[in-house]
Order: sequence, then structure tokens, then C-alpha cells
Amino acid sequence: MRNCITLRCRLQGDNAATVDVKEDLLESKKRRDMIYGSDGAVSNIPKPEVSKPKTKKVRISNEVNIVQMEKTTFMEMSASARPVSDRENTVGEGLTRIAKYSFGSNEKFISLCKVRDNRFAVGTNSGYVVLLDSDGLPLIQFRPHKACVWDISFASQFDFASACEDGTSVIFNYYLAAQELTANSVASFQSDVFAVTYADCNDISSPVLSGGLSATICVLHSDRQNSSFIASGTSIQAMHATQHKKVIVGGGNGTCSLVDPDRCVIVDSTNLHTRKVPAVSCSGDVAVTGGFDRVLRLWDVRSGFKMVNERSIPEVVTAVAVSDKYAAACSGSDLLVWDLRKMTNPVATKHNAWKDLTRGLVIEGNLIVTASVDGITRFWKMS
Repeated sequence: MRNCITLRCRLQGDNAATVDVKEDLLESKKRRDMIYGSDGAVSNIPKPEVSKPKTKKVRISNEVNIVQMEKTTFMEMSASARPVSDRENTVGEGLTRIAKYSFGSNEKFISLCKVRDNRFAVGTNSGYVVLLDSDGLPLIQFRPHKACVWDISFASQFDFASACEDGTSVIFNYYLAAQELTANSVASFQSDVFAVTYADCNDISSPVLSGGLSATICVLHSDRQNSSFIASGTSIQAMHATQHKKVIVGGGNGTCSLVDPDRCVIVDSTNLHTRKVPAVSCSGDVAVTGGFDRVLRLWDVRSGFKMVNERSIPEVVTAVAVSDKYAAACSGSDLLVWDLRKMTNPVATKHNAWKDLTRGLVIEGNLIVTASVDGITRFWKMS
């Protein structure tokens, strides 16, 4: 990417993970199995170790522009990226693609989350995290890992947590004045970490939950010194916080759990999904889950799991999102959107929206963002 800002950070310390990824691992059978449907949890793995790494700070060498953004500041690129060439059909039933972004020919987008209004973050297969605006323009990029970033979660525009193929879940902060990226805490799982979330995505001091193949949910408490562990009985595929500061967890055997991070207990669970659940989302009191059983389910999660609707879908569900108006799902190569008031049929559909599959999906108002394994992040507008 030309004229952009890159932060590179290697975690160093007695208990921190040191990553040395060979090029052929990026397309390894192991990763393909994990992306496309391997459900198995790794057994006999010890509990994750949580450590505070020796401070590693990385300065930004490029000149950046500081722009005002709603009484705060944000790092912008010093030059806009060139738009990628467009050979796709941009219009679907009720959907129009208004922008797209491609990081590089060999990069796959694996994860996606909302940073704040009109700001989104994508994680790649080789360890990059790139922040984008709603026009598909890159703002800043980091390389906090040298392996696949399975999941990311932002609590502010300067604080985020990652879940990585290198077996770590890391809490990062980037300091605007000094232009530095710092790793503040590391949980080492010794196997892939697929999911991470803040218990309150608007509070940087809230507990951070993470998990993956080890079938253990790690809860790093607000003091960032103490941690607790919850046995899940299955691999952790996805996580999303609710407005009541509980966390929904999608499991490798189809079990969905509702976790109380303060008490470190599972307060409710459901096994209505019969295969792994890699897709969970929540807005208000409504949650949505999607699984490899080709079913999308809506839940009232005020006091546990109370199913309010379900829809069968032709292909497996790899990503879901929900807002106060819409529920959306990525199923195979299709993007499907429903009105929450009437779930009988989708109100918008885009068939063959991408090549391969999509693991990242966010709804913000009438804007829908998808991040796909084909290496393109697409921005869609509801018609």
C-alpha cells in the first residue's frame, strides 16, 4: 500500500509468544480447515498464561495528518489510496455496493469490527490490522502479529484486542502523541485463538474475553493483572458482548453460551444449533447466531436465550450482524438482509457478492460492510 502508515510490533518478554511464521503456513491445510469447517477442539492443552510483556514501542516513521473527528483526533493517511479496479456487478436486490478496498494481492480479510461511527477495522491472514472509513479509504495500518488475525475488538479508537493464529490474545494501545503502538497484556493459549471481545465495547477497562481451540474461555479482569478461566467443553468460535455486559459465545459443537464476565460463569446455554457456530452478533436485547447447520436464529437475551425466530438458509452461515432494524448473514457467496419486523423473506439480497466466503460483517444504519477471504472489503448501501 503506497503512502500509508505501518506500525510493526513484536511481543517480547519471558512469557510472551515469539512468532516465526513460514510463508507456506499462510496457505496451509491447517488454516484452510479452520476457515472452512474443522470443528475439533484441541485436548490436553494447559490453561492460558496471561503476562504483561516488556514494553515494546514502535514509532511511526511517516508523516501523518491529524484530523478532527467529533471532538477527538484520529490518524489519517497522508495520501489516499488508489481505488481498486472494478469488474463486479455492484447492484443486488435492495443493495448497492458503493465502495471497496483491497489491501494486497496475497492478503485475505479474516476479521472485521466496528471501531466507532464510520470507522471499521479489518484483520488479515498475515497479521495486519487496517482501519478504514466508510468510503473504503484506509486510515492507518498496524502489524501486531505475523500470523492470521482471527478476530479483533475495539473499545476505543486507540485501544483494541486481537485473537491470533500464533496462540495469543493481546491488548494493544496506540498513543497518538508519541505515535507508538504498545502491547499491554498477552494471553498465551498455545493453540489458535479464534475470538476476542471486550465485555463493554465502550469501556477500555472492561474485562476482555478470549478463546479458541483450547476449549477454555479466558477472562482478563479490569485490573489487567488477574485472570479467570471457564471450561466450555468445545472450541470457541465467536464472541460478542451484549448491552448488559454479558458475552455470547458460539461453540464448535453448536452450543451457544451466555457468559457473565464478572462472576466468570456460564449463565445460560442452548444447543439448538447442531454444528459449529462461527457467527454471533448482538444489538440491544436482540442477538443473532448463525451456524454450519445452515440456520440463522434470533434471540431475546435479556435473561438468557429465548428464541424469537429462525430461518433456514441454503448454505452455511459464516458471518452475521444485527442492528435495531436489520439482521444480515453471509451464506456461501451470498449476502442476505432481513427486516427484524418481518423475517419471512429477505428485504435485500446480493448473490455472488464475493468469491469464496466472508467471515466479517457489520451493520451501521443503512450501511453494511463485508470483509471476505477473497481479499476485498466491500461497502453496501440499503436501497
